[in-house]
Amino acid sequence: MRHFINNKLLRPALILLFFFFFIYTENNYGLQSISNSEVLTLDEEDHLSDLIFKQMYQRFDSIVDVSTHSYGFNGNLLIASGDEIIYQACSGYENSHLVRLKPETAFQLASVSKQFTAMAILILLDEGKLRLDDPLQWFIPELPYSGVTIRHLLNHTSGVPNYLWYIDNYWTSDSVLPTNEDMIRILSQYGTELNFEPGTRFYYSNTGYAILASVVERITDQSYSTFLTEHIFRPLDMQNASVRIPSDRAHDPDYLAGYRRSRGRSNSYETVMHDGIAGDKGVYASMIDLFKWDRALNNDLLVPHQIMIQAFTAGRLENKREIPYGFGFRLDHEGSSKVVYHYGRWSGFRTAFVKYLPDDLTIIVLNNTSFNGVNQMVAACRQVWDELATCQTVKRIVETVLAEGVNEGMILYSAQPSIDKEWMVKTDLMTRIADYLEDQGKSTMSRAIREFYRQLPS
Repeated sequence: MRHFINNKLLRPALILLFFFFFIYTENNYGLQSISNSEVLTLDEEDHLSDLIFKQMYQRFDSIVDVSTHSYGFNGNLLIASGDEIIYQACSGYENSHLVRLKPETAFQLASVSKQFTAMAILILLDEGKLRLDDPLQWFIPELPYSGVTIRHLLNHTSGVPNYLWYIDNYWTSDSVLPTNEDMIRILSQYGTELNFEPGTRFYYSNTGYAILASVVERITDQSYSTFLTEHIFRPLDMQNASVRIPSDRAHDPDYLAGYRRSRGRSNSYETVMHDGIAGDKGVYASMIDLFKWDRALNNDLLVPHQIMIQAFTAGRLENKREIPYGFGFRLDHEGSSKVVYHYGRWSGFRTAFVKYLPDDLTIIVLNNTSFNGVNQMVAACRQVWDELATCQTVKRIVETVLAEGVNEGMILYSAQPSIDKEWMVKTDLMTRIADYLEDQGKSTMSRAIREFYRQLPS
């Protein structure tokens, strides 16, 4: 496994932290000034950074290691806070055991692809080429779905039938994969009945997003693949992102296959008829591409904010009841934290793109071995992140102790949640910081830390 830690995120905070060391006064345990011998070197700053944060990064490593060695994870993990990647790991290999996974390795996103289809529709909305409540039949008149709108398709409230069943039963070629246009022709001929009246129920629909990809093609006279490349992937510098179909494998050495494990062996998935249809799936991208995508979502780089925010807003049924889906994103809450996310599952690929909006925290998981623990990985990473935030609290308290005295540090400590206070009491982190400072000849710094720690309740 290869993992990468972004020290750029930590160093500015540490520089601020140790600035306070320099202004600590005699009123705080005789520290009238700190001599030149107590100025921390860059190496000492890095070591203290490890003391404060390294145990949490080791926890991230442990999540990846256990997932890999015990449950067959073969993939990449990225955790970002704001504009910084704080952790990323590549665990396993590409199609050959001779080539290790890289941050740039592109995975089939499966249903995580739906958010790109939704963005394509929002771009057309911004350009005035459609409205959300326009009837579908304005754009694809041969589909017999009166009353279905673009919004219904985006929200999974349309009632359109399952295209996978109709392809299975009405596609006759064994050598040619059906396209989106073929799907529309088959649905127009055989899948004429809606499953329910549009807007009355929420029912997750791959068909809706495959049809939306065709709407993009009909309006723009471009392929879905070309539109995403020109309007999303290229503008965001998503260098490894594309729409791929199985026929690309013959001339693309980087085309990653999906695998299943059986009797201790990994076997690649065979191509199925549905693989030629895109919009509900079909986008390939790396974790670095998805980080760039995440930043674009946060900074409204593709459409104005008043349009972008609709993707993260719960849809409503005719009876005004909210549904847990926006445009291409599932919606949930964890406590007071709004979560915008999507998971993907297709032909061995298991993926996750999860945004905790108030915390500006994003977790991305990409895998190609039918690994079923993606949800658990995300939950475990979130738990470690919460503990990492506790380390940030420790840092702020240490800053306060050194700048304003132990009493002010205790006031700040008392204002923290019980879980943070318990962690500070139980951990030996403060002692290790003090010991290290003492070993480096920074005795005045060390004494300040020890005095504060001594006053913590046992």
